[in-house]
Amino acid sequence: MNTQLSLDISDELHCIINTQGEILGLNQKFAEVLYMRKDALSGKILYELLPEALQEGFKEQVDTLLLLKARNFQVELLNALKETVQVRGRMILDSEQQIHLSGTIFLSQEARLARFKRFFDLSLLEMVVSIGIDGKFTYFNRGFADILGFSFQEINHTSFFDMIDATQLTETMAHLEALRIHEGITRNFNNRCKQKNNNYRVISWRMTFNKDAYYAVGTDITEQEEQRLQNERLLKDLEMQNKEQKHTLQELETRNFELDQFVYKVSHDLRAPLTSIMGLINLSRLDGDSPEKVVNYINMMETSTQKLDRFITSLLEYSRSNREYQDVEKIDFEEIIENSLDGLKYIKGFEKMQIDIEVKKSDIAFFAEPMKLSIIFNNILSNAVKYQNKRISPNILKIEIDYTPDWYANIRIWDNGIGINQRYLDKVFNMFFRATETSEGSGLGLYIVKQAVERVGGAVQINSDYGKSTEVIMQIPNRNPDIM
Repeated sequence: MNTQLSLDISDELHCIINTQGEILGLNQKFAEVLYMRKDALSGKILYELLPEALQEGFKEQVDTLLLLKARNFQVELLNALKETVQVRGRMILDSEQQIHLSGTIFLSQEARLARFKRFFDLSLLEMVVSIGIDGKFTYFNRGFADILGFSFQEINHTSFFDMIDATQLTETMAHLEALRIHEGITRNFNNRCKQKNNNYRVISWRMTFNKDAYYAVGTDITEQEEQRLQNERLLKDLEMQNKEQKHTLQELETRNFELDQFVYKVSHDLRAPLTSIMGLINLSRLDGDSPEKVVNYINMMETSTQKLDRFITSLLEYSRSNREYQDVEKIDFEEIIENSLDGLKYIKGFEKMQIDIEVKKSDIAFFAEPMKLSIIFNNILSNAVKYQNKRISPNILKIEIDYTPDWYANIRIWDNGIGINQRYLDKVFNMFFRATETSEGSGLGLYIVKQAVERVGGAVQINSDYGKSTEVIMQIPNRNPDIM
């Protein structure tokens, strides 16, 4: 049989080092005990696997082989989890100055009793138990009984497994299995143990396994664990508050920027027609020597006054659209559209429009805020009328509404007007933005549309083929209480 293979199936730990302590070879059992891979251990210095306090003493034992050629050894190794593994065996120096170590994991009876005595000495402050493989208690101290509230007789008739929270039983059994496989190591873990009153205490265990029993000391950390969980909750709350405050700050910065723009633009657009009117009044006084001139000045004043009125109307719509919440009512889309179109009849070119309205209804009524919907349709439809393409005929306006999905309404408004230049499409919803130099509007229309749509929880987008058409697509949620 291959030598390496025979070593790998051996129950003993085998390792070969040189006189400097460098690992030249090892078997699979040696690697498994340390929770490491063979290739990761090859080339390491064996002494570095020992607790620092034991390294020099073990090195001295190895150095004596130059004279003795063979000797017994006993040492503690640290596995990948920094748990101690006690090994006892024999080391031999061969003719090539290589040192062969063979050993087994052990826990002497004296050591076991000494360790158990240390547990017992702590019994006034700790929970000390020994548990058989079947989970029955072979020993427990008063601290264990008092903390969980059971009598000695009750504990003698129960099992450690029965005391563990069912949601943690699988995890706890995995810890116990690892202790059995790697006999002699010590492992720390927490679990919830049931009290007699059916409450639970969180216990931090330090446990080892030897021969046929688990030996453990436990500390009640329930209060510390509750404090830790509370601190985690408080930390999450603080993180959430910080996110909300950051979001609020960003909102405030955006609102302040918009307010600055708003104040500047409003003051400019209000003063411009007023200044024009005052100038025309002064001209009419100086140059009003004929009825024809006076009528001309009055007509120009009327134009400025109408412009001022349209701007003030836009401001009122902006104010209405910004209200957080208005009463929700059953919506008749045909009525809202007809009312909007009725208010546009006196806009120049309205009579040339070929208007097509199609509404697909659901059996479930549609509910929304009627004022916001009116504002939305007023602004979009007025744009379609104002920005017709005068070089073509007919000028078409299509309005399609479909709320058969029940939960929302799909709205599409299409016209074959002058369209919007592609480079302006990402700006059309900005406050006071005008996509054409010929525009006489306030620049608030589409901004108001977006604000109103978002206030009702919807979404809006604009597509345009410059010089040919514009398409507005919206999705508005149904606020019907029967489906919410």
